[in-house]
Amino acid sequence: MLLVVLTANPHFVAGDNVLATYTAQDTGQPTDVVVNVSGKVEADQFGSKKPCILEVPNAKVFAGSRVTATYELRRPNGDLVGNSITANATVTGATPIDLLPPFLVAPAVDPVDVLAYPNGITMRIEYLAALDGDRARLAEVNPPAGSPQFPLVAFNSNKRVNTVLTPAYLAARQGKSFELRWNLNRNGGQAGKSTPTPLRVLKIADGDSRLPTPKILQAPDDKVLDLNTFEGNAELTVLPWLGISTDNVVQLEFKGKDNNNDDYVILVLTNHKITEQEKTFGIKETLHRDKLSILQHATSIQVTLELLPSPASTSIIFPILILHFLNAPQVITESFETGKVEWKDEGTIMDFPSMTVTVIKGPVALDGNAAIEYAPFLTGNYFHLNVDETLRFTLKRPSKSVRFGIATRIKSTALTEYYDEDFKLIKAQSTQSYDAPHQAWVDVTETVNRKIKYVDVTIKGFATTRLDNFSLFY
Repeated sequence: MLLVVLTANPHFVAGDNVLATYTAQDTGQPTDVVVNVSGKVEADQFGSKKPCILEVPNAKVFAGSRVTATYELRRPNGDLVGNSITANATVTGATPIDLLPPFLVAPAVDPVDVLAYPNGITMRIEYLAALDGDRARLAEVNPPAGSPQFPLVAFNSNKRVNTVLTPAYLAARQGKSFELRWNLNRNGGQAGKSTPTPLRVLKIADGDSRLPTPKILQAPDDKVLDLNTFEGNAELTVLPWLGISTDNVVQLEFKGKDNNNDDYVILVLTNHKITEQEKTFGIKETLHRDKLSILQHATSIQVTLELLPSPASTSIIFPILILHFLNAPQVITESFETGKVEWKDEGTIMDFPSMTVTVIKGPVALDGNAAIEYAPFLTGNYFHLNVDETLRFTLKRPSKSVRFGIATRIKSTALTEYYDEDFKLIKAQSTQSYDAPHQAWVDVTETVNRKIKYVDVTIKGFATTRLDNFSLFY
């Protein structure tokens, strides 16, 4: 109940004290209820005196009672200025209900460490005077915009209502303080509300080890990502974290160095809102091999996940995944030592560990025991082709580039044609013609996003040519 003293009368001076006495009779109590309240006369910024408003606690106000109020006006030094006449009133309606504030249930303590409570924390409402049909609703004071209400729940047999604050609810308020109260619902309407309980949620520290670290499945030891240990793309995952919700927004970044030693960043997810599927199974994204191939060999890479639990919260950086990145070219050599030394008729297909060799036009000889003067271009077994004869080398695994050794006789060349997996020509080139026997390496690299599957070699000119020691680069 409010007692309002109007101060416009010139007897009131800013700084005066108003000492009021509230008396309630016919309250049902053994004696009259007397409450003394006081206030001070104040002026606004323009010098006008403001009404003096005094508050009587609801617990001292009783339905059906007769109440009186009087006051004394005194100067700041205590001198009496005057007494008021007595104001009389009758209180109607229901008696205000005193409700105790909600409280935390052990083992939870304030301030709250979100990650310490995987099942959330419980706030308890207790009202021993609850009637049959009474219900209670926990309520946050000044909640963030769009926050849903807590449920309206009937009291249990112990006159209590327990409400769980989920990890997601707490994470959205990490690093913040807020207040909770509860409302009493009786006969379909609000019959009272409690005083609030303050609560503080600790900020989740960046890099907290209780949060999941991003993981690349192709780096199972969480130490090394080696492109030569797998084919195709890599898979980046982050397990669901405590408090994950569809209100969460994440940034997922992959960072390393390129071949110029400049920072190279792959933005895997930007301002991404967590989906229902990710809420259950976590994040799963693809790191495309062509982007990984840009990274510099033998350098450090890191994967960072930054989480914003809710629009009104502060961000959290998860433990960072740091890997040693390897991208050294993988080389497979083929020297044809598993083949049978003999003439190979046209149409013959020979199987070797890394490729098959087909005689397109022949016959062609697979000779052995290459002369020492041909090393390192020819060693051991080698193919010996006459003019206008053709061999096709079909790689079992398409490669980025190919090198092979060649030994030509006088005024002879080798026309080499390189095809992709769809048998589309990538490149055709011929070796140089010499006036004397010559040995050399023949090299070719594929164009962007195409790999070499077939290599056709045809001899042109006036003399035989020998081939050996293929190197396939991946």
